[in-house]
Amino acid sequence: IKFIYYPDSTARTNALIAGDVQMIDFVGWEDFDRVEADKKLVLDAVPGPFVYMLFNTERAPFDNPKVRQAVAHAINRENVVAAAFYGHGTPLNGIPVSPGNDRFDPKMGELWTYDPDKARALLASAGVAKGLKVSLLTSSTYSFFRDMALSVQADLQAVGIEAELDAPDWPTYTASKNSGKYGLAVAGGAPSVTGPVYLQAYVVGAPASSFGSYGYNASDIVAHIQAGEALSNDAAARAEYMKAVDIIRDAVPFLPVAQRSQAFARSNTVEGFKNLPGFLSITGTGYMLEKTSIR
Repeated sequence: IKFIYYPDSTARTNALIAGDVQMIDFVGWEDFDRVEADKKLVLDAVPGPFVYMLFNTERAPFDNPKVRQAVAHAINRENVVAAAFYGHGTPLNGIPVSPGNDRFDPKMGELWTYDPDKARALLASAGVAKGLKVSLLTSSTYSFFRDMALSVQADLQAVGIEAELDAPDWPTYTASKNSGKYGLAVAGGAPSVTGPVYLQAYVVGAPASSFGSYGYNASDIVAHIQAGEALSNDAAARAEYMKAVDIIRDAVPFLPVAQRSQAFARSNTVEGFKNLPGFLSITGTGYMLEKTSIR
């Protein structure tokens, strides 16, 4: 197997279409339709990582859970999927957990609805005046981070929050996120894994966890998740997890927005390769190369 590195996703797709390579990884969402239109190619897409919002909970206004709830109801997730992923993804109105997991409850995915009027009412209840100004951290390195931030910015403006974009390169973005130099931040996570236990990484605040909202104390959420992990009965464990999810719904320690499609593309002469679903789309699919051949 020969691995060739291209500078961007469009260059990778062009190489595949031209026949210079037989397979590419991380197909750009803008190129899904190009690949599918070519009868000599196969697009192998699965649900991949999810994107979400973080809050600096150590300073106003996001130290107030009502303001975080307002953001949860202000964001039009369908627009985010369209803007950032060209429609190749799924809006998330709750916690991403695989429906095939024995401890999954459909209510985990039904926490927040798109409701600008409710968002405005929550802001008013929180005593936040119109014209609130906040910083929104994203990154210029990845176009989908930028496009997601632009979509969120428009939704927030519609409910009276003016979000000023801060879009540095990736190393600077990461340093700012981990040190709390933001009000709101766009983030991208690993895909949903086998069970709700993964939530511990996302609810624990930075700097203790690089995945979580800065300064958030998640001890009560983590206690319920760990209690569920200690139970062998799925129904009992599910009930314990739902106690954690109920807290997440009201406290909004982090805000899932959308789950993107993650794709490989290959020539139809390539056999035996399969993009693995869920978190394996990134961490495990490479092992399929052992079973791959060219007809």
